[in-house]
Amino acid sequence: MDIKKLIERYPRIYHMAEKGTWPSIRDRGLLSASAALDLFGINGANRRILEAEQRRQKIDLVPNSPDSIVLRDQKPMPEERLLRALKGGVTPEQWYQSCCR
Repeated sequence: MDIKKLIERYPRIYHMAEKGTWPSIRDRGLLSASAALDLFGINGANRRILEAEQRRQKIDLVPNSPDSIVLRDQKPMPEERLLRALKGGVTPEQWYQSCCR
């Protein structure tokens, strides 16, 4: 894809966000899941699950904290669908990980 053509054709882009998230996005920027996990120092098995598996529900990274970030669910992207759609040997785990970066 030619980036110039993309910008000419779609000069504006939008990102849907949960109600009430604007202050966090304004102050921290729009963070990927991996960047949010980095921000809160989430590592180990918990991090692997959040980055490499389908999130079936929203995940509040620091429950009951006004500074928390909620990772959105990935309900429309179950592993079974990805297995049918992915090409070139890409696994669902690899796809979930690429979405987090």
